[in-house]
Amino acid sequence: MNLTTFRLRIQSTTGLASASPGHYEQTLVDGWVNEGITQFLMRTKAVKKTASLALTAGQGDYTIDPNVIAFEDAYIGNSMLKNVDTQDIRRWRLNPSYSPAGSVGCFAYEGQTIMLYPTPVAADVLHMVYVPEPLAPLVGGNDDPSGAGFGFIPNEYHPTIEAYAKWKAGEYANDQPSQNGQVWKQEWEAGVVSTRSLETRKAGVNVRRATPGWRSKAGVGIAPGVDQGY
Repeated sequence: MNLTTFRLRIQSTTGLASASPGHYEQTLVDGWVNEGITQFLMRTKAVKKTASLALTAGQGDYTIDPNVIAFEDAYIGNSMLKNVDTQDIRRWRLNPSYSPAGSVGCFAYEGQTIMLYPTPVAADVLHMVYVPEPLAPLVGGNDDPSGAGFGFIPNEYHPTIEAYAKWKAGEYANDQPSQNGQVWKQEWEAGVVSTRSLETRKAGVNVRRATPGWRSKAGVGIAPGVDQGY
């Protein structure tokens, strides 16, 4: 779905001004579509890339490319690193009695800095699987989120991005009587959940079928149809 189609579908549904170059409401629509692309990538991790980073002995923090908006995995050699909170790494570094020897086992991501612990004791290579930010926003009518520079998001997921933009348009129009904004918000959230499930299946992971009313190990009943975020 290119930007022209996004504009047409969003503006005809929400009642905003007809698409016209330079009109402020078209500018708002374009902004919501591009915002939706970034939020979709961050929330679903449906598009991933790999990168490598040279490590230096004695250096625990490294600046990474600003187009990294989320991490999936990090590993050194054949050892996966555990993703921990940045506060944990700071606390461990400040505690003189906790200075384990050995290879890097944990990482944390803060801003554009990746923190490693323990600090590398020798030169090595860190391999990362990450979610990239689009190289450029959609601007021209033919620009499409499926393009490599615009997010590389498969066409089947574009309606979820559309729902995000409609949700924001509904908030802008203050459509409290119709509650359309909330409907589109729910459509967006459902699209995110569905995308995660579909991407998991693409990866060859068998997703267990939900059983209505099943009880968790903690003994807490789970109501049918409620996404627990797992």
